[in-house]
Amino acid sequence: MELFNKLINKREQGSFYEQKARVFLEQQGLRFVAANQAFKGGELDPIMQDGQTVVFVEVRQRKSNRFGSAVESIDYRKQQKWQNAANMWLLLKETKRLCGFPTF
Repeated sequence: MELFNKLINKREQGSFYEQKARVFLEQQGLRFVAANQAFKGGELDPIMQDGQTVVFVEVRQRKSNRFGSAVESIDYRKQQKWQNAANMWLLLKETKRLCGFPTF
């Protein structure tokens, strides 16, 4: 039961930080498009739009920087999964827009 509670808390914590990132980006003028889009091999956190550019945001949170920062936790494998999920989303939307991959 304790493991289940940890998983729920981790999911709630992730949703909390994704919402904070979304609000921050909207305050910067970006428009919300979608969130938590899951594909085989990857999931996209908030998807935003900045003018004609689609922005695939990765929200990371860590309790401490003891093992590296949140940005440093995005290794090559994670980058590939992120890009593959973004490509799938773009294919489904049949769009050929510029895109960006910021991390929060």
